[in-house]
Amino acid sequence: MREAKAHIDGLIQIHRVDDDVARLGVWRQSVAALAAEAVDLRPVPLEGIDPHELEAGLRAALSHGLVDDLDWLSPPHAAAALYELAGALPMGDVRRELGRRVLRYLHEGGAETFAILAAQLSLGSRRGLSGPAVRARVALTMDVAAITHGRAEVLALSLLSHPDLVREWVSAPSMGALPSRRLAAQILECAALQVVRRRAREDDQTAAVFDQPDVAAAWQRLLSDREPLVWRHVAIARGVLAAA
Repeated sequence: MREAKAHIDGLIQIHRVDDDVARLGVWRQSVAALAAEAVDLRPVPLEGIDPHELEAGLRAALSHGLVDDLDWLSPPHAAAALYELAGALPMGDVRRELGRRVLRYLHEGGAETFAILAAQLSLGSRRGLSGPAVRARVALTMDVAAITHGRAEVLALSLLSHPDLVREWVSAPSMGALPSRRLAAQILECAALQVVRRRAREDDQTAAVFDQPDVAAAWQRLLSDREPLVWRHVAIARGVLAAA
């Protein structure tokens, strides 16, 4: 974390660097360090940075085209880094510019990119995770969870991280129409898989999400569902948790 913080601090120096090559090097090193932390939803060391200094650095990065030159990063890494940067900025034109790019990644990015951004949103403001379009993308992400390199699992677990999210994504849908019940069951399955992965890394605390009353009640409803498209996902979740 200390090494990442040292690299990320370079973001507030960009507007002071006159040489184009040196400026590019500072930008890439700083963003790469930030992305490596953000994409795994680890705490990002931006809290101690003066937001106005950060704004000045990112304004320079925008004016020199650095923010639009992120092809050297994978889309999930680029999106995760921009999300964290936008959130650390004061309200203003620079934050809006980064926010627009984040929204573009959210709505136009692939399943892995969407999953990491949606997970960040769910752990942050949660306001961006609403509307039919976002719900459809969450459903698609759960359908293709196997090709998202675990990002869908991270998203699913994050959707169980707050009572409001549990009610919106699992509890209420577990009593709805078939597509809603199926998505709720898929979220439970993917969340269980992520809990098992974290347990292997000696992180046992995440399993507590399944002890929440609303989650436990939805689990029983979905496991008792007559539709195999629904109950089989919860059965898989029960199996992987029991075997871990």
